[in-house]
Amino acid sequence: MRRASVMDPRKKDASSPHTPRRLPNPSSPLRESRPRRDINTLNSSTTNVSKPNISPPPDLSLTHLSTQFATLTLHQRQSFLLSILKQCDPQDMLYLNAVLPRLHRDFIRLLPTEPVHRILSYVHPRDFCTATQISRPWQHALRDVRLWHRLYARIGLQALADANYVPEASMKVNARKIYCLENWAHGVLRYRSFRAHGLGILSLAFDGRRVVTGSADGECKVFEARSGEIVANLVGHEEGVFSVCLDDDKAITGSADSSVRVWNLPSGTLSANLKGHNGTVTCLRYKAPLLVSGSSDKSCRIWQFTQPAAPSPKPKQRSGRPRSAEPKAAKGPVKIVPLRTLHGHNASIKCLDFTPHVLISGDIHGVVRLWHLHSGNCLRTLEPGTANPTTQRTHDPVSCLQFTGARLTFGTFSGRIYMYTVKPTSHLTGQSSTDYETLQKWASHTDTFQKQQVFMLGDKWTSQADSSSSRNSVNQQDSRLPKKSVPEENSPALPKTTPQPWSLCLQTDSWRLISGCGDGRCVVWNYLTGRKIYELHKNTINTGSGPVVVRDEGKGSSVEREEEEEEGHGKLGVTHGMTGVAFDDRIIVVGGMDGVVRMFVPQGLL
Repeated sequence: MRRASVMDPRKKDASSPHTPRRLPNPSSPLRESRPRRDINTLNSSTTNVSKPNISPPPDLSLTHLSTQFATLTLHQRQSFLLSILKQCDPQDMLYLNAVLPRLHRDFIRLLPTEPVHRILSYVHPRDFCTATQISRPWQHALRDVRLWHRLYARIGLQALADANYVPEASMKVNARKIYCLENWAHGVLRYRSFRAHGLGILSLAFDGRRVVTGSADGECKVFEARSGEIVANLVGHEEGVFSVCLDDDKAITGSADSSVRVWNLPSGTLSANLKGHNGTVTCLRYKAPLLVSGSSDKSCRIWQFTQPAAPSPKPKQRSGRPRSAEPKAAKGPVKIVPLRTLHGHNASIKCLDFTPHVLISGDIHGVVRLWHLHSGNCLRTLEPGTANPTTQRTHDPVSCLQFTGARLTFGTFSGRIYMYTVKPTSHLTGQSSTDYETLQKWASHTDTFQKQQVFMLGDKWTSQADSSSSRNSVNQQDSRLPKKSVPEENSPALPKTTPQPWSLCLQTDSWRLISGCGDGRCVVWNYLTGRKIYELHKNTINTGSGPVVVRDEGKGSSVEREEEEEEGHGKLGVTHGMTGVAFDDRIIVVGGMDGVVRMFVPQGLL
């Protein structure tokens, strides 16, 4: 019998379907396509490797995750939640907002009043309208009067909160009002300028829309405040115009030629030429229907504007019914009648102001007189009694004055500005009569005029930029900027042309006092707090940390460039004094001896 042979599987025909795949020979071409392995290493690894310990796959079910989440540390839980929230889309966030109201709790509704007001005091006024739309608690909190007292107190104007905040008004009106006041208080201002005259400006007036200037060249011009365009050129004075005032349809000017002229606006035609003074007309004040003028001839004159009465038309009969007569506006030129002349000053009168019953005037001897307007009798004399320490004079010339009835403010050539509070007539006399005897008793009372504060123009800030060695955008080395200098021993005396901190002009409102200075500055105080808040000098604003240059946004941007060129050629040797200042809630207008009108507007207003 033939023995059955056992075939080696390695020698099985490759064509057989059950033939196992032959291992490649080391010399086979397949060696190049597969990594080479050492047979000794392979044998040792197969003999030493035990059965692998394969762990079961992690349980990713929601039940397991929620169970394991509670076992994590605080840091791990926070990291886990943050990673999930970063992967959420808007739909997921809306779902969380709907099912978990604790994520959007209204803290304004939950917190006490005091912390709520403190939080809301950091909200910018321009965002108040948006904040009121969040919820009703927000709206009620933002309309709380106590919050607005806090907001006004933050900018030093708490005394104005009751007068300025109107709960019945819209939030936009109240927010815009405090936004502008905040910019005024912090000196966040815009700047415009234009050249008005070739020579210096001696007087300036402003009515909110127009600016009228009087110059040393005898011209008087009326400009549109917003655009700087000239409206009328009033030509006729033979010498410099030292005083101007402005009304709706007329401008009144006083000159060194001793005349007072009334001009029609906007035509610019001459309406009247008033004669009577024998010297320079240094000051004017018009409050319809009275005009008061002061002169270097030591007298004040009171003029009255009277409109000729128009004939009353006869009533007409129509359909048997009498028709009532309708008065028509008077036609023809206005008649100006001199009422009386006031004598009593022993020196040239520099300034005056009046209320319906009391006139106050100041002269260069430092004397302030109170007059009964209707009779012309003197009620009282005020003398600050402070000598000028630089000149050793026994008097301090009064250069500018404003009287509102409740407050008397006047400035002097020594740089002092005196502010008095004035008690009303009924409070001291128990009578509201305006006759001479009652007002004389009121004026002579010791409590009528109480000196409130004395402001000093000579007190200058020491700029931080001046002490720095680096030159920056605030014009640190600009010689035109006021700097506080300490005289050295044996130093020569200052020349007579050195600018002096004289108070040449001033104006007040419900919280500000602004005075133009002989050294080119315009100083702004908050007299409610007694603090100087900033100084204006040409196109710079100094809030105490150094002057900051403001870009000129008007047509007069070349004014500052011309001055820089003159300084570069060594032609700029004199600082021009500020001779006129006027302002309202929207704009500050300043005129100086350089013939330029400068305007400062708070951010947010055009």
